Amino acid sequence: MGTNMDALVDAARKTGGAPMALICPDNKALSAVNEAMAQGIVSQAFLVGDKTRIHSLSNLTGPFRNQYDILEVDSPESACATGISLVKSNQAQMIMKGELNTAVFLKSILDRKTGLPAGRRLSLVCIFEIPGMDRLVILTDPGINPHLFPIGTPESGMDIIQNAMDVAWSIGIPTPRVAILGANEVPSPSVPSSLHAQALSRMHWKNAVVSGPLSYDIALYPQFAEKKGMTHDPVAGQADILIAPDIVSGNVLYKSWIATIGGAVANVVPGAQVPLIISSRSDTDRSKFLTICSSVLFSRYIKDRP
Repeated sequence: MGTNMDALVDAARKTGGAPMALICPDNKALSAVNEAMAQGIVSQAFLVGDKTRIHSLSNLTGPFRNQYDILEVDSPESACATGISLVKSNQAQMIMKGELNTAVFLKSILDRKTGLPAGRRLSLVCIFEIPGMDRLVILTDPGINPHLFPIGTPESGMDIIQNAMDVAWSIGIPTPRVAILGANEVPSPSVPSSLHAQALSRMHWKNAVVSGPLSYDIALYPQFAEKKGMTHDPVAGQADILIAPDIVSGNVLYKSWIATIGGAVANVVPGAQVPLIISSRSDTDRSKFLTICSSVLFSRYIKDRP
């Protein structure tokens, strides 16, 4: 994988495309799907929802009409159930949320009997192209989990870290360097998350390197790691993945990178049996398209891994 979003899109094209289910479509979601179809990244899309409303969408017209299958349902809950059944019958390899309540969508996905749970916490994993950086940087979790360590143990953060590693592997980072963020590099009992980060950094991780706590500047930039005398640390100055200790710090970083420095982002939601595509109203058309690309790559990774 290269160092920018163009390389990510090119890698998604080379998969040959994947089928998807779009639950309760809207024009913005369809615009991103159309672009993915135009580039051979989505091979087929099941549009699940109210048929009259779907036919009224302006972005439904165009050269990709024969790649859409419209499935009529009578409620958002039924739309989610139909999307899940498409995955279970191997007709769809990812599910995108359109115009419906996120809580309804996730409740259906996580239902232990009828949904698509995979035994891990869901988390939002964000792949960023940051101006001035020589590599793509992954950030998690700025949008789903309030805390990295919900029950106050190092092990309770492992799902989020493992999800981020899976995404890194899916985009071609063979040995991701993972920085668990903190205010500084000295663990303190007054900041329990810093002690948990230290404990996790001492564990054995297969095909990854974990270090923490590390401050933001030392995690990303070699000059700051050198100035602080951290050149011995295998992650300092060259982190591929940043793990935020809570949703607030993660969300501040996410929005700062987009709004302040013009970063480009592709999002993946691992933790279910297939990748989930959950866009926010503030996401641009480009971000939605990149999210489909990264989800296709993650879908292929799930399919191919042992």
